Amino acid sequence: MKVQDIMQTGVCCARVDETVIDAARRMAERRVSGLPVVDAAGKLVGILSEGDLIGRAELGGGEQRSRSWWLDLFGAREKAADYVKSHGKRVGDVMSKPVQTIAPDVDLSAAAMKLETQGVKRLPVMDGDRLVGIISRADIVRAFASLQPKAADAHADDAAIRKAARALIDETQALSGLQATVIVKQGVVELWGLAPSADVMQAARVAVEGIAGVRRVDAKLTLFPSAYYA
Repeated sequence: MKVQDIMQTGVCCARVDETVIDAARRMAERRVSGLPVVDAAGKLVGILSEGDLIGRAELGGGEQRSRSWWLDLFGAREKAADYVKSHGKRVGDVMSKPVQTIAPDVDLSAAAMKLETQGVKRLPVMDGDRLVGIISRADIVRAFASLQPKAADAHADDAAIRKAARALIDETQALSGLQATVIVKQGVVELWGLAPSADVMQAARVAVEGIAGVRRVDAKLTLFPSAYYA
């Protein structure tokens, strides 16, 4: 599945020169937590999110609003930027930039990774210089919830399942150190043996559950005795 399959189109945007209050009202009306920001030519120049509106002077902070202790370690430039963020009247003053974006033909797994690693809740979707949509964490969660679990193949070959499980155990780095015997009966896999940690035991079950035709995994694994590591 690609970004273009689940992205929201007809994106509501904020203008760089409009007031922060007008943009905030639009966010409330549309029930969205962020708006891409465009200039007079329609070019994406930033993004306005609910995080950009926290600490506004209009909410009662004013000049005396408390500052994080680390902000006082920096110079006048950082303090001036903080002042603009809290007192600026125009969207262009308070928006976040540069903007993290993504292309429409990117896999959802890559989009989810980018959302996580960049610490953002949404990504404008760009086709070249053109804004064509927006994708959020909520969109990806909904896409995941819509997936249908794969039905087990009633005619799956137990020997083929065992071979695939054995290959996973031997080749998957996350299962390093696992010593397991694999038994398969009518699609039910039993894993017998020793594992270096509870995490490896869980990873083994998860890995084998992903094999086509597997109906259930019984991980009858135990931890290596502590003396093994002495």
